[in-house]
Amino acid sequence: YASGVRTDQGIIALLGGFPAQPQTNIVNQPEKVERMPFLSLVLKNEHYHNAFYYGGELSFGRFNAIAHRAGFDRIIGVEDFSDAGLFNKWGADDKSLLDKYVAEMQHPAQPFFSYIITSSSHEPFTVPMPAVFTGSSHNEQFKNACYFTDRSLGAFFEAVKQTDWYKNTLFVLVADHGHHLPRNRQFNEPGRYHIPLLLFGEVLKEDYRGKTITGIGSQTDIATTLLKQLQITDTAFKWGNDLLGPNREQFAFYTFDDGFGWLSAKDTLIFDNRAGRLMYPLEETSGFHSDSVLTTGKAYMQLLYDAFLKY
Repeated sequence: YASGVRTDQGIIALLGGFPAQPQTNIVNQPEKVERMPFLSLVLKNEHYHNAFYYGGELSFGRFNAIAHRAGFDRIIGVEDFSDAGLFNKWGADDKSLLDKYVAEMQHPAQPFFSYIITSSSHEPFTVPMPAVFTGSSHNEQFKNACYFTDRSLGAFFEAVKQTDWYKNTLFVLVADHGHHLPRNRQFNEPGRYHIPLLLFGEVLKEDYRGKTITGIGSQTDIATTLLKQLQITDTAFKWGNDLLGPNREQFAFYTFDDGFGWLSAKDTLIFDNRAGRLMYPLEETSGFHSDSVLTTGKAYMQLLYDAFLKY
């Protein structure tokens, strides 16, 4: 599950392992970001060469400041795309972004870690291809934009398969946040925060290829999971919960404007602080004790804000 509702919250959750907060955003307080751990910085200290690729304005969401603090050696933004195929509201389209990455990474220094942010599937869903899903509604526009990003990723993988580093590389595909389309999800419901996570590449052991791992996890667990697999110390990522750990407690926590959702293998709960009540469930159900689950969620939120204030 995504931790929040914005791309900058997703970056902090994915690279910093730190949950999103309601009513505030840690990226707006640079002095706090300076004290955070980052996956890329840990890898840089292990002699990885880091690159950050985004087709838009690096000032958006303070991406530039985050990327510098997170230890990225090469940082790409819209100003680096003089001949991109299409510039929309966000900048270079996903095909132009991925083509540039492939062109610049034919013979990279190794080992390396790259963080690539696609944007064509964001509003206003402007993509350089004929419509596959006909119609003019936002639903069709959204699905066409996602199709374009998916097609661009397909071409990307066909291209990088020709490089000498492909066979040694783990690809992690994950969304920065969810969306209300195409099913018109409500702003606080779990379905809006349910996102894909794919671990892909020839580095995967045969037994794990094509395997679906069930369970509940968060963006904040991914940095910890990767560091565990690399046998690199992950103790700085205190909010991480190894997704592949045999005895992990399965849960996810997400926040919206003034509330939070809590999901576990047994329970789902949504609390809206502005309304001062549970939004789900609206009444006790068999085997579910909302008071104890709500207390757990509130305790998690209290610890989160304690950590936020201490940064």
